[in-house]
Amino acid sequence: MDSFFECDMQVNTCCLHCQCKYGIIVHMAKKKVKALVIDRAEVRRLMVPQRIPNQQELSRHTGIGYYHLCRLFAGSGWNHRTLSRLCSALKCEPNDILVRGKDEV
Repeated sequence: MDSFFECDMQVNTCCLHCQCKYGIIVHMAKKKVKALVIDRAEVRRLMVPQRIPNQQELSRHTGIGYYHLCRLFAGSGWNHRTLSRLCSALKCEPNDILVRGKDEV
């Protein structure tokens, strides 16, 4: 049996498609997983000891665009480079600012 893993990035769900030797395709939805998102409240709390007063200054300290930071705090996806820059500026670990988001529908 040949199988392959395919992700549908628009709805953030994953499906496993299996094709047997008879050419029948079986579609099985896998369990949906809550995405990790950046916790805005925690980032704001960590900005205080670093003397970063607002999001514009955080943008300047991290090199991440202001618009991109707004999208991150709204629950948009992030990448490892962005997370690394945030953690460096805030002097924290990734698990300090990442939380499980809402269930995807």
